[in-house]
Amino acid sequence: MWAVTRSIKFQNKLAKEAIINALKSKSTDMFQDGMIIRAFTNVTENSIEIFHLFKNKEYVKALTYFLNLKKKNIKNKIFNFYLGLIYFEFNKFTKSIFYYNKFLKKEPKSEAGLLNLAIAKQAIGELVSAKELYLEIININQLNVRAYYGLYLLDANFLNDDLFKLLYEISKDN
Repeated sequence: MWAVTRSIKFQNKLAKEAIINALKSKSTDMFQDGMIIRAFTNVTENSIEIFHLFKNKEYVKALTYFLNLKKKNIKNKIFNFYLGLIYFEFNKFTKSIFYYNKFLKKEPKSEAGLLNLAIAKQAIGELVSAKELYLEIININQLNVRAYYGLYLLDANFLNDDLFKLLYEISKDN
């Protein structure tokens, strides 16, 4: 479990550095293939097993895993989050949004859930809704650079002077 947590922290650090660099250079192509924008939430017993399926991009197996748990009437609030991830990877954005919304009903302040919902909304062209979600994430945690990057991808003008000041303070701390 320590290795999984350590890996997630390292991934978050890399993402943070890439976003800050992207915002400095106003480049939208800082993320290369293989870098993950979406984030995993807290590690649970079930998420350790599923983590390996996601890491290996075995989304069909992951979906089967969750559907089997559902048949057994095993419930865990994180399942809806993972189903949102799976359906996003299948480009079934409406289903992805449905499951992220179900997850957020139980975890309304989940930055990972809000971020993934914003990305899914952005994918189907609901840009105003995506913007509101990114701003909500920043209100929850001003250090979440992924939200700044999401706003930047929507429209660089969404990063007003106040947001740039916050972002500058984040980069100064590194």
